Amino acid sequence: MSTILIVDDDEEILALVKKRLENHGYQTLTACDGEEALYQIDLQKPDIIVLDVSMPVINGFEVCARLKGDAATRHIPVLMLTGHIRYTDKKIAEHCGADGYIPKPYSAQLLLDEIARHLYQSPGLPANE
Repeated sequence: MSTILIVDDDEEILALVKKRLENHGYQTLTACDGEEALYQIDLQKPDIIVLDVSMPVINGFEVCARLKGDAATRHIPVLMLTGHIRYTDKKIAEHCGADGYIPKPYSAQLLLDEIARHLYQSPGLPANE
């Protein structure tokens, strides 16, 4: 079973995404800010990360840049799930190394499709166990 870390400071969104992913057979971890996310990633090594941008302590762009700059974590796909929908925000996410960019409000099916696509194409990570 693939493990997904969901990072969002909005508890309602966090709970909704968590429930939806668990209903589709994924194991989930959660974090409510960037610092907690980095701690969870170091401790748990998730298969993929769904990451908000606007969060306290460390924002999602910085978390993504740190992950992609570290040989131990750069292989983990990062999908930005965010209310930041400007073209420049998407370009910043790309510059930080994000593997996908999903605007809020989001389509649940798009999120599931993107997760499956990135799990399947990531070297060394099984799509389903």
